[in-house]
Amino acid sequence: MPIANAPQKGKISYEVVGAGAPVALIAGMGGAAGYWKPQIPALSERYQLILHDQRGTGRSSTDSASLDVSMMGDDLVAVLDDLGLEAVHCVGHAAGAAIAQDVALRHPDRIASIVMVGAWARIDPYFRRVFEIRKDLLKHCGRMAYVRAMPLFLNTPAWVSRNIAELEAGEPAFADHLPPDDLLLDRIEAFCRWEPGDKLSALRCPVLICSSEDDHLVPVHCSRELARLIPSAQEHYFADGGHSVSQADPDAFNAVVLRFLDAVTASKAQRA
Repeated sequence: MPIANAPQKGKISYEVVGAGAPVALIAGMGGAAGYWKPQIPALSERYQLILHDQRGTGRSSTDSASLDVSMMGDDLVAVLDDLGLEAVHCVGHAAGAAIAQDVALRHPDRIASIVMVGAWARIDPYFRRVFEIRKDLLKHCGRMAYVRAMPLFLNTPAWVSRNIAELEAGEPAFADHLPPDDLLLDRIEAFCRWEPGDKLSALRCPVLICSSEDDHLVPVHCSRELARLIPSAQEHYFADGGHSVSQADPDAFNAVVLRFLDAVTASKAQRA
């Protein structure tokens, strides 16, 4: 896989799949490009997908002493520079949406549009409590307890029940592939400090805000606040699917994202 040299002593691993207008798929708290596996076949038929392992995850550098969202935004820009891309559409899941927001606020010419999934403008008290519990699980109960609890935060009860055998079989490997504990805790802290708030009203690129009505990690009211803050933002709310709706119902999710991207790229072509 190609490697981009980031400005803050980081090496960021990425891959490119498909052809067409470039779209960066930016994973959430887990940070690894593999999160988007259910999206790659459908989206790569029309778009050039850029998938990177965020700093501290996957094949990218794991030697950072302290992380923040702007550092991870710089890492994304480094990938774009390595590919010679001026601008990119972004699909960001939760923490991945925070990275896209950061780049769009600091380098607006680099972001053509953003799909924000399960995202936020301010740290909601419920959101903070959930992540404090996740940190406590990791620090005091260990990686396996953290991994076993993850589906309870990310998915609906029905989805967990249907997929319990596969979840349990994959837990040891998943725990082995998580970032080191200190980096995982650092990632949680970095994203729990991300509160752009009213600054997001400065965004002028097309934005689609998505959430599931039953997201019990980043509640849907966080997305509704985003929609109030961002001028001309479009909204789409899935009836169910939990925080990881892109995995729970990939066909429905992919259709919504493609419809937005197709409209944005068609509009840009008409103006050109």
